[in-house]
Amino acid sequence: MRALKKFNRGVIITIIAVLCVGIYLIGLDMSQNTEKPAIQKVVESYIATYVSYNMLPESYRIATPNIPQAEMDSYTAKMESDIQSYFAAGDTSYKYITDMLKSGLESQTTDTTVVYSYNKTISRYTDFNFDKDTVTVTVETNANYDGPNSKNTSAVRVQLNSVTTDKIVLKKVDGEWKVVYSNINIPSQGNSLGGGMVIRKKIG
Repeated sequence: MRALKKFNRGVIITIIAVLCVGIYLIGLDMSQNTEKPAIQKVVESYIATYVSYNMLPESYRIATPNIPQAEMDSYTAKMESDIQSYFAAGDTSYKYITDMLKSGLESQTTDTTVVYSYNKTISRYTDFNFDKDTVTVTVETNANYDGPNSKNTSAVRVQLNSVTTDKIVLKKVDGEWKVVYSNINIPSQGNSLGGGMVIRKKIG
């Protein structure tokens, strides 16, 4: 009888432990799901902003841009400010991204390097990987690109349509989701980063 009581007590303790873990996991999942709309809003805005700064101001997306230096300086300063706003105060990792974007913009001075158009539309979110106050978001995007062909040394202009896979890491800081890291892919000539078909077209 004493052994039976000990057995029953052990079973009860195990059941309680399992229930507690289950309740915790359900609560955690509900909490994470509640955060997803805010996370998605940041991800969508950040991708749109990042992509837009792969191009010169709209009026200069022509064969010979000839953008005045003062206007270029103003544009890159706004780019740096806009990108920085997605990162937490004191986080300087955004500088790697803005330096790369600035270099790309400054190189677009001839008809072989101009990005004429480039946009991405998120088709689906494939993963939200939460780790405490950090989340890694993976998305598939429908990307359209009209610009230099990086696979060709003569930089022939091409039009590409493909599905790309992009990844953004965010962290919740003072109640807001801030970007920590991002990997936003330009459609690739010859293959698709996300498994979709790439349409290649030489122009001119």
